[in-house]
Amino acid sequence: MTDDKPQERKAPAWVGVLDSKGEDPPLPVEELEDPARLRSVIQSLLLVADGPLTPPQLTQLLGIDQDSAAVRDVLLGWQQELERDGAGIRLDKVGGGYRLRTAIPNAPWVRAMTGLRPVRLSRAALETMAIVAYRQPVTRSEVDDVRGVDSSVVLRSLLEKDLVRILGRKEEPGRPMIYGTTRKFLEVFGLDGIKELPSLKEFTELAVTEQEELFKDDSPLEEPPASEEAAGEHDDDPAE
Repeated sequence: MTDDKPQERKAPAWVGVLDSKGEDPPLPVEELEDPARLRSVIQSLLLVADGPLTPPQLTQLLGIDQDSAAVRDVLLGWQQELERDGAGIRLDKVGGGYRLRTAIPNAPWVRAMTGLRPVRLSRAALETMAIVAYRQPVTRSEVDDVRGVDSSVVLRSLLEKDLVRILGRKEEPGRPMIYGTTRKFLEVFGLDGIKELPSLKEFTELAVTEQEELFKDDSPLEEPPASEEAAGEHDDDPAE
């Protein structure tokens, strides 16, 4: 004799996510006292993060009632393990936090699959970027004085690439805008902070050919169009 009673089906795991009505889900109540479990959750958070996460941020996300020492120990231990094993991913400390990245030797295969190209800058853009990085906060006219040419078009391009940001205005006649680097700048150049910039001597000793090979842009910015160059003579700041 067969049982015609329909069997109950378990709802798939994603139903609760789709039915959340846009509300932030509550933090899990699981205690993360086991180091292996703590490490597992940290790995998941770093994998889905849009940018670097600091130990205090991770501590808050994990909802653990302790300082960041345990989280920092997990990060350092995992970082050393990945380096030792020659793993295909690495844990870099950039922009003040930690972020997962693919191993540099594997870049050709990653680019072939994703179609993404590395950020590349022309010699003019690299030159302007260096001036902003080492002299920030700096105005456009101060950048022009160092380069000897108008930098409005190059600065606009760096703003669009989110490598440079406007910090405010300088308290002097005309109140020109002042510029500085962004968190993305630190991420792109693999720096944890501005203090990790190489010395100016080290930078200037980098061969021009190497700079162009590493940061060459398909649309160089050394020679701006006449219309934009003329506009730069009247506009104090490219962002205005």
